[in-house]
Amino acid sequence: MYTELLWIVLIFGVGVLFSYFHMTQAISTKSLLDPIPLLVFFTSMFVTTLSFIYMSIQWIWYQDPDATVLGMYALFFSGAILWAPMAIDSIHRQTKSISVLIVLWLAASGSIGLFAKACGTENILLIVASAYFLLHHVLLDGIVWFARWKVIEDQPAFVWPPDHSKKVPGADRYQHPIGRYNVDGGYVVSQKKYESLDHV
Repeated sequence: MYTELLWIVLIFGVGVLFSYFHMTQAISTKSLLDPIPLLVFFTSMFVTTLSFIYMSIQWIWYQDPDATVLGMYALFFSGAILWAPMAIDSIHRQTKSISVLIVLWLAASGSIGLFAKACGTENILLIVASAYFLLHHVLLDGIVWFARWKVIEDQPAFVWPPDHSKKVPGADRYQHPIGRYNVDGGYVVSQKKYESLDHV
């Protein structure tokens, strides 16, 4: 068993899932889901997840330990775990940041490396799974999604834990210990708008 790879997958996998969970509370997922039809996106994500699980099982338990494979997993996860915070930052700044493209291609580069290593095995299913994993991250994420992505700031999908004492309407929703940040600029404190909290 490739113990080091198992730890990489478990630790960074949890980190990626947590970053996605945090993203749903920080921003709306509307602009992130708009570039690709939902049926196409979720179908591809489902197949990609199955491919990743199969690939990981093969590399951890059935293939010989390979330092390059470990490096490609680390490269992939470095992009995957940074995508959510880069997207959050980009949407809050209302700018289509190049940082988002960079982290997408970090993940894509890792998928390319894993496909190349899979081609060196005689496992056809591993090669097929790695090929689809590559196509999803290179074509769908790295090219199509980023090219069609438009930065739109909207209400977060949900907030956990829910706070029913704060009913913040529409765009004026970002909570601050002193005031709420309004998406059209400035802070709102007791119905008065300030350019900066220093002026409060």
